Amino acid sequence: MAETPDMSSSLKSFVRAPSVFDGKDYDTWIRQVKLYIRANHTMISTDDKKILCFLSYMGGGIAGTWKNNFINSKLANEENDELENAFGDYEAFLEKLDESFRDPNERDKALTKIEQLKQGGRSATDFFVDFEILRRRAGLGDRAHDMHLIKYLKMNIRKDIVNQVFQTTDMPRTYEGWKDLIVKLDNLRIERDEFFKNLSNSRTQTMLTQK
Repeated sequence: MAETPDMSSSLKSFVRAPSVFDGKDYDTWIRQVKLYIRANHTMISTDDKKILCFLSYMGGGIAGTWKNNFINSKLANEENDELENAFGDYEAFLEKLDESFRDPNERDKALTKIEQLKQGGRSATDFFVDFEILRRRAGLGDRAHDMHLIKYLKMNIRKDIVNQVFQTTDMPRTYEGWKDLIVKLDNLRIERDEFFKNLSNSRTQTMLTQK
């Protein structure tokens, strides 16, 4: 069985080491490893080192089998040991991972979730945490998709906030513009509600003490 070095043993990072991947929750795992590589870019700088980092955080199950098959295929030729990039191109490696572990229906599922994602009683800031993840999974990360993203915001953000956006003299035309304005207006709403809530509690307390 092929073995890979434990990258965490030689690195002192302020970013938490990734979890060991067993074939489940692929998206979370690959983000963890990419973040870890970026945080330690001075040491994990070459394609080989980046690929080795990924391999070192692949454990049992289908992920372990995939890792061992990949390593064996690359090391089958002993001459590879002398090559600077014995494990190949990093971007090509990421594509192989995606082909093997990413859900082929991920885009359609993400689009469905975007349509169903409502702000409800939570803050716009919290809403956009989920919305940003879903829009990237749905492949809506370019400016060319702004009209579609704005449509989803009109449908899913609180109606009072959307109405305020329409009433602005310089209504934004981009997704980022809508996002920034929505968060700003919603924060003002929360601040206003908190003020009147505290004011009401203060008046109630004053009335009780006067009795």
